[in-house]
Amino acid sequence: MAKVNKVIVDEKGNLQVEFSCYDGNECRVEEERFRRELAELGLAVKVDSFKPKSPQQIEAERKTQQQRPVRRKVET
Repeated sequence: MAKVNKVIVDEKGNLQVEFSCYDGNECRVEEERFRRELAELGLAVKVDSFKPKSPQQIEAERKTQQQRPVRRKVET
């Protein structure tokens, strides 16, 4: 199952990031990796909140993901 990172940037430059289809602590590991990559670009990120998803939410995401066609961004 594909893991999905959804990032929304508001007009003030605040990020809202959602990591979908990760098991257990994988989500936290991915979040830390993402922050390191942003830091390498010179962006400092402060985490205001972190809300782990329940196993039921993760399972529902996986079922929804299975029903959707896979889309990938292609560089042109």
